[in-house]
Amino acid sequence: MMTSNRIRSIGWLNCEDGSIKLTPCIDSSAMATPLIISKEIFEMIRDDESQMINTAVDMLNKGLDCVSHLSELKNCYVLRLVIQSGGYEHRTHRLIYATSKEQAIDVGLVAECFGELGHNAEWTNNGISDLGDEFHYSVEDCKLVQPEHIKTVEQYLN
Repeated sequence: MMTSNRIRSIGWLNCEDGSIKLTPCIDSSAMATPLIISKEIFEMIRDDESQMINTAVDMLNKGLDCVSHLSELKNCYVLRLVIQSGGYEHRTHRLIYATSKEQAIDVGLVAECFGELGHNAEWTNNGISDLGDEFHYSVEDCKLVQPEHIKTVEQYLN
């Protein structure tokens, strides 16, 4: 069970679709776990870090259903992402909630991005080029998770 003391920091990202990603860093993980919330909910909690952390804890413990404005995000996808840097290549998996496979791919790629799209990151024909081509992110596979398997998959990927 997630508790607030496991979140060592939290921030947020503005998404192109108007939603917000809370980005809690959990335990010793170097990567944030993006959690999509609406702009309306974010406006209510944006000035209170403890409220952001409590919202993230609720979402991680109870899933997206605990936040009523996310009920339209019915699908859960597992993405296998390819991260290239110089001559190196790394694969990782990410759990994404989205309304379509295409949206899941876009959200997953943007979540990996360090730079800002349109500034120092840009879409390519097969992903995102980041920080002046220092990194390139692409999706190797995207699978829909059946509703009865979501809780199990969340345990391994969140």
